[in-house]
Amino acid sequence: MKHARVMPIVQKLRWATVAIAVICFGGEVSAQVRFVTLGIRTHCPYGVRGCWPEIRDGLETPRAIDVICGEPDIKTDTCEMKMRDDWIADPEMFQRNFLDMSIGVDVRGVEATVDGTLEMQGTNLVLRWPGASSVLHLAPLQRKVQWDVQRKQPEAATVAEQKAFAELAAQFNKLSGPVRVVGPLSNAAHAQPHRILEVRKFEVLKNIPNGK
Repeated sequence: MKHARVMPIVQKLRWATVAIAVICFGGEVSAQVRFVTLGIRTHCPYGVRGCWPEIRDGLETPRAIDVICGEPDIKTDTCEMKMRDDWIADPEMFQRNFLDMSIGVDVRGVEATVDGTLEMQGTNLVLRWPGASSVLHLAPLQRKVQWDVQRKQPEAATVAEQKAFAELAAQFNKLSGPVRVVGPLSNAAHAQPHRILEVRKFEVLKNIPNGK
């Protein structure tokens, strides 16, 4: 009888885990920013893993976050989430939310996975997504969001990551379809505010996914 009671609960937990995996890693709908990876630092003495329930509570508040994708990566002190389709790419939203909720978390950096098409605005290479009036200014990778826990410094960029922006720019005239760009997202502190997406890696897509 005990097994009869326990098995349905175990099955429900397994199905819940599968459902999150499908939402986070497959069957996604078209969106400007598909995923966000947060580099986080907690004031909690037990680290990101030990204080994950409190951190997760803070991430469940913003409407812009659709799904929190599993557990944090303690090797890089990051966590990943899928954003809602209508989220405006505001990298400062996460830190504001933690401060508003009085949760001792510092956002070290925000990495975004964005699908769009390349354009040139003057001498600037930019990324535009369907239906958007604004663009993301693309730039070379300066510093990764992922953390080297042992060395207590940002994870070193690989040679491929260092060259990613230059390679993408070199392919601009050959690309007519969409691309997926992954890299740190930030607000530019200039007279004309705009958002910058540093290119850590990219992928040429056949079309911007709609469904699978």
